[in-house]
Amino acid sequence: MPSMINSLVIQRAAPFLARILSVINIAMIVLSLVLFTLVWSIQAAHTDSETLGELQYANTLVSGALVSAEYKQLLDSRLWRIKPELGGGVIITTNNGLIKNKLSTQHLTVYLTSQSILKCFTALCILAVILLLASRNYLRLVALSAINILLIFHFKTPFLFDEKTAITTPVSYAITSLTFVALILWIYNKWLLKNNHVSSTLIAYASQSGSAMSLAKRFNKALLHTSDVRCVSTLDPNIFSQYENVLLIASTYGEGQPPEKAQNFLRKLTSLNTYESAVNFSILALGDSHYSDFCAFGHRLEQLLTLKGAQSIVHTVEVDRLDNNSVNDWWQKLTTQLNWRTKDIKQACVSLPVVENTVCNPTQGHRHAHVIAFDKQQLSYQPGDLLAISPVRSTEHAKRIIDSLGLQAQDTVTLAKQKTTLLNALTTLEWQGEQAETAQQLVEKLRPLVPRVYSIASSPYHDTIELLVRRHTLENGEPGIASHYLCDLTPEQLVNAEIRVHSNFHLPKHDAPLILIGAGTGLAPLIGFLRHRAATVSSQQHWLLFGEQYQAKDFYFSKEIDLLCQQKLISKLSLAWSRDNEPSYIGEHITREKAQLLEWVQELGANIYVCGNQVGFGESVCEKLTEIFGQKAYQRMIQHGQLRTDLY
Repeated sequence: MPSMINSLVIQRAAPFLARILSVINIAMIVLSLVLFTLVWSIQAAHTDSETLGELQYANTLVSGALVSAEYKQLLDSRLWRIKPELGGGVIITTNNGLIKNKLSTQHLTVYLTSQSILKCFTALCILAVILLLASRNYLRLVALSAINILLIFHFKTPFLFDEKTAITTPVSYAITSLTFVALILWIYNKWLLKNNHVSSTLIAYASQSGSAMSLAKRFNKALLHTSDVRCVSTLDPNIFSQYENVLLIASTYGEGQPPEKAQNFLRKLTSLNTYESAVNFSILALGDSHYSDFCAFGHRLEQLLTLKGAQSIVHTVEVDRLDNNSVNDWWQKLTTQLNWRTKDIKQACVSLPVVENTVCNPTQGHRHAHVIAFDKQQLSYQPGDLLAISPVRSTEHAKRIIDSLGLQAQDTVTLAKQKTTLLNALTTLEWQGEQAETAQQLVEKLRPLVPRVYSIASSPYHDTIELLVRRHTLENGEPGIASHYLCDLTPEQLVNAEIRVHSNFHLPKHDAPLILIGAGTGLAPLIGFLRHRAATVSSQQHWLLFGEQYQAKDFYFSKEIDLLCQQKLISKLSLAWSRDNEPSYIGEHITREKAQLLEWVQELGANIYVCGNQVGFGESVCEKLTEIFGQKAYQRMIQHGQLRTDLY
């Protein structure tokens, strides 16, 4: 067998090839329907007496040689062009001159053009099938394509050139067959592509904010052999037994919870019987050590899989806030154990220049909120996506830490095989109160600062990427590293950043009404949605529910929101101010507006988006929505993407 069959290029191209093959199949179906419709109209026209008379007259024309020269030989027929003075068109005869059919020049042009295009599509389809067979990928789709090719060749409208004018039987066969194929193609997105066994390795991710998905894609790019990358929400746990190795990147959400879209997968795994064949797995558990149930979902997955008879390749590794050292440690152990050849795991960071940094609530000195705009460069994203920023600790903060430890700022240390001062090193390292006797010991104890993610407040149609960031100070008085770094930025400064795809918080594909519920800086992605809907000239209703402390001080983007209300893009605005003379809360609005919420969701098909702090706001809003819609409907809305939350 040629070496190209096992070519890495073919393996890598297989997913794209499968999608192209699906499009070709659909195009072939459409062209076939065009041909059948054309033949039907021609043959149906020849069933009346007038047309039969024309055919008899045309037979006389042929015998009297009153047609132009032979036009084209096709199949077992000859096509003759009728002289314009005799009405034009073409006549189809047998090789012996027996009239079989008559059609207009336009009909023939459409027929021949469609046949030519269909032949090209068929050739492309066969080529794609061969390549997918060579890569041993998407065999279900290959089988369907083969059936489609056979059906099209079998019902290739040869009856256009038949002696009979009645085509009821062949057309019925064709339409029935094509309907069956179209039905199979309609479900390919759920069955043929997403849940198909392509390679020996599965990389599955359970992601709430896109971090797990981003890592899964990085691992896939690093491998020198092909692997399947799937979201667990699209998988049935039974499929694990079809793979030699299953890698799971699992984010823990909130207080030990699985990501919302992973809950259905977790229920299926819980009710699953013991695996009959061997399943080898390893889990990279993502979490935040500030929460008590650190990486709980990853550990729960490990326990369940072990209970079902699966074997762990490398024990679960915990990753605190995307610590790169932990990620690399797990990857190195895993690839060494499996003897895999890999490339370096790369992060796609770019340098973004600051365009503008504005304080939205200057009178709120203890809790300033900044709108920070960056030059977009070549970054592309969707509304709801996140911007991951690599922060830098201020030198003033680093000096205070060094002084508290009794060390010297100018002590020489080695960091990442480079000589530098302790002061410079500490601007790039996390510090959680660790103690050390020497500067080098301190550096060796600390890990690099991990990127922080922020919701994007702008539309992809804007020239800048905007963030809404609150300057955060810890309970012990220490400044929040990332928030202070961002809020202190000045125009033309550069930051290292990358887009994190947040598919769980994307807009619906269709232009549905939106109910946007946010508090504080949770307004950021919601204003991004509204800006995007304004840029794309949405005709739908939008309802914004927003809460903060003081209306006079904390109404971010107020002028823009007022304008959107005047333009009717925001058709309903509900505001809650918790510290004003008459305090109000978002939860109260939700309870009071229960009837209208039900109407928007059940009758108008509205999608709900909730963004803000998990504690207090998020818990209250989710509880109120559960009361209104009921537990089952609430979970169903989450699974179908009609209710999406981004709570932190």
